[in-house]
Amino acid sequence: TLESLVANNVASLLLGELLRFFGIFMLIATTTGWNCDDFWATDIPNPRNSCPFNFLDYMSKRRFNVILDELCLTDREQPPFVDKFWQVCQMVAEWNAKMAHQFFLFIVCLDESMSIWTNCWTCPGWVFCPHKTHPFGNEYHTLCCAKSGVLTQIELVEGKDRPKELPNPQYHEMGKTVGLLMRLLQLYFTSCQCVVLDSVFFCVLKGIVELRKKGIFSGAFIMKCQYLPAMVPFKAV
Repeated sequence: TLESLVANNVASLLLGELLRFFGIFMLIATTTGWNCDDFWATDIPNPRNSCPFNFLDYMSKRRFNVILDELCLTDREQPPFVDKFWQVCQMVAEWNAKMAHQFFLFIVCLDESMSIWTNCWTCPGWVFCPHKTHPFGNEYHTLCCAKSGVLTQIELVEGKDRPKELPNPQYHEMGKTVGLLMRLLQLYFTSCQCVVLDSVFFCVLKGIVELRKKGIFSGAFIMKCQYLPAMVPFKAV
């Protein structure tokens, strides 16, 4: 946050400079094949392999690195136990709470998305999903509007890296998949909302029944030879 940056002695940081930093960071993220030094190069670039951006006129490299070193995603203190996700949990919770009050989904779609990261040794919660376009990185279960594409609710898959000291998530007693469905869709209980489920992970008969009890209608594209829900007769589909 801006307050935490100022508290950590990033002298005279203003909101405009912070927004400029974020703009530079996002532009760097859109490129591949160049290191950080190339974006502040002072020599004449090679026209055949020149870096697409140069930020010398907008912010010095030293200033950029100072802000980057002090930037954090939470203002909470580190817990006494090992929690590899403690720096991002607050950001996820704040996003979900903010979107819950600002946006109501018209056509709900529940799926999973990947945050790309190729090195499994430097990424807590790293997973491999072979059916995804980018199969390596962090997996997020996401709730989106199928009409506008707006993402409103997210839940990070922590896997074995989830600390044992933390309490069980809400609806844990219903099972892993059913509990996930209930957590992400609890905002729409009794709304008679229609939800499109991913047939690979979320097409579970028990989950569909439990959502119906809460006033949510759910559906999924089912292939007879694959991903057929348990206890559903083959001939009934």
